[in-house]
Amino acid sequence: LELVRFQKGAPIVLENEISDHVYFIYSGSVEVVKHVHELNQMSRLAVLQAGSQFSEFSVLNRASKKASVFA
Repeated sequence: LELVRFQKGAPIVLENEISDHVYFIYSGSVEVVKHVHELNQMSRLAVLQAGSQFSEFSVLNRASKKASVFA
């Protein structure tokens, strides 16, 4: 287990990135977004608060490697 701090708005997992890490949110929140290239739009898939956890497989599996996570 390793404590990692991210600045607000910093990327945690980017679209098309492969990550096998599991993140436990101690404080703050993270936003899971999907970029729709054809429309050049971002859509919010989820906002996770402190006490939540996520990984590419548990959160992003419905849109496999097609989403990004930001602090």
